[in-house]
Amino acid sequence: MSDPESVLEKLKVALDLVETLRTENDAYKGNFDVVSTFPLSIITHVLGLKFCARQLKSTHERLQERHSNLVDEFEISQKEKLAVEAQNSELTAHFKSQLDAKTKELEVLRTKIPNPKDMEILRLKTVQEVEEQNEKRWKSMNKDTEKYRNLYYTLRRDYELAKTDIDRERSQTNAKLREMELSYQEELNALENRMLELRQCLETSTDPQRLRELQRDNADLQLRVSSMLPELEELRAEKEKLHIDNEQLSRLSKRRLLDEISHSKSLQAEKDALAVKLATIEAESAQTLRSLDQATENNVDLTKELDRARSRLDEVSHQFKVETNDTKLVTLKRQTQYENTIGELKEKVNVLESQLKTATEIIHSLRDRIAANEKDAMEKCRQAREEEWGARTQLESDKSHLETQLSNLKHTLFENENTQDTVKRELQTELGTLKRSLRDSQSQNEAMSKTALDTTTELERLRALVTQLEQTVNEAETRATGLVKDLETRSRESQSLRADIAKNEADLQAVRTQLARTSEKLEQDSTAYQFETERIKGLTAYLNQASWSKEKSVIMQTLEVACKDKEQWAEKTQELEDLLSKSQELFKSKVKLVRTRAREYKDEINRLRKSLDAQTKRADAVAREIHQRQTDFLGLLSTEGIVEATA
Repeated sequence: MSDPESVLEKLKVALDLVETLRTENDAYKGNFDVVSTFPLSIITHVLGLKFCARQLKSTHERLQERHSNLVDEFEISQKEKLAVEAQNSELTAHFKSQLDAKTKELEVLRTKIPNPKDMEILRLKTVQEVEEQNEKRWKSMNKDTEKYRNLYYTLRRDYELAKTDIDRERSQTNAKLREMELSYQEELNALENRMLELRQCLETSTDPQRLRELQRDNADLQLRVSSMLPELEELRAEKEKLHIDNEQLSRLSKRRLLDEISHSKSLQAEKDALAVKLATIEAESAQTLRSLDQATENNVDLTKELDRARSRLDEVSHQFKVETNDTKLVTLKRQTQYENTIGELKEKVNVLESQLKTATEIIHSLRDRIAANEKDAMEKCRQAREEEWGARTQLESDKSHLETQLSNLKHTLFENENTQDTVKRELQTELGTLKRSLRDSQSQNEAMSKTALDTTTELERLRALVTQLEQTVNEAETRATGLVKDLETRSRESQSLRADIAKNEADLQAVRTQLARTSEKLEQDSTAYQFETERIKGLTAYLNQASWSKEKSVIMQTLEVACKDKEQWAEKTQELEDLLSKSQELFKSKVKLVRTRAREYKDEINRLRKSLDAQTKRADAVAREIHQRQTDFLGLLSTEGIVEATA
């Protein structure tokens, strides 16, 4: 049986080995974290490229929006130009048609103007007809005035009679009312005096009989007053009624008188108007010859002015057509230039969009690969951590259990120290050799942790050291069994310790198996870590050296080309914007000039139209007057039988 101190030392060695393995695991973990942080720079670079691509896309969208706005403005200005041209063409056609119609009307009027002989005959006929009509009208007006004068005199007499009757009735009613008022006033004064006397008597007298008589008289007086009040009200109502009737009669008579006066005044005004009209007709008959001469002269002047206006309008329309054709040619040339530049810009935009799509696809593929690699590495790291944590918890539980057992053993060993000194010395020498070997293994293990890159060779050496330790432990066990057999006869108390040592040996065997398992797991983990680190190193080297460098160079080249194209595009867009602004200014100036000219033409046309309308009105008035006089003259001739005699 072996000594408990050797078991304790072995446990310490095992714990030290676990600590070294933990430090080695931490070192591997740090290396893996360093390796896992490497793709973040790639991601940041990719995000920067994506940000640049977004900026390019935003500038492209902004330029597209600017281009669409400019195209819309150009289309609006073109529509306005077409509308102005259509309006001008409509106005020219309208005015030309009006001019043609007025010329036709003037020709018709010119054909309708009669000869001077016919005009003289017509003048004589109109004068005779007017004189006859005026004589007839004068006779009828004299008859009407006599009739209305007689009616006026009769009405005046009736009015005077009615007025005298009304005044007489009014004076009679006023006298009656005055008499009634005087009588009522006298009665009231008498009653008031009576009341005053009665009050004085009431104040002076103290006789109740006298008071009763006075009260009786007062009651009689009140009854008389109350009986007289309705009569007074009736008289007042009759007075009001008579007053109202008087006012109505006066109002009716005044109205009739005013109607007769107004009628007589209207007759007098008609008489004066007829006299004035007769004088004006005589003056107009004298002016007809002069107006006919002036009308012929005005017709000649109008024909000359119409010819001048027609020639001027033809010149204006020809000049306007030439200017509109020039503006159309200039706008068509600029439109073709703009369409060509827009096509080139669209092609460049499509090329840039395709390049941007390829760059985004490359970025997405790289991101997916990096994410997959990170996911695999994190999964393996998580599994290794879980296994390490399980092994660590198991070892800690075994350690706590062994520490409890060792405390019990120490208590028992402290009791048997006096009897086992010689055994301790021999065991101490053997344990010293074991400690030295363990220290050597610790130093080798530390060297192995320092050289973490050569993990496979260090694990083989560790396995060899573990086997050597197992051999030394076995040899120590065999020696301990021999020593225990020698000590069986010395102490009975060692029998109780045998069971404990056997139990400890079983625990040690379990620890040994656990240690072997942990070593196998550590070997597997180390190989997995080595494989993973080599794979990650290869991946990073591949990303840094082979594909990533190529893809990075391709992306940088595409970005440089895109930046150059963007700059060229910005310069061309600036040139196009300048050209568009210049063309818009020139087009606006042209449109402004065309509008001013159109306004001038409109003003000129309106002026010509007004003058033409005035002249046509004058010609129409002259023609109507001539036609009226012709008809009157012909009627006069037909009434006198002159037209039939000539016929």
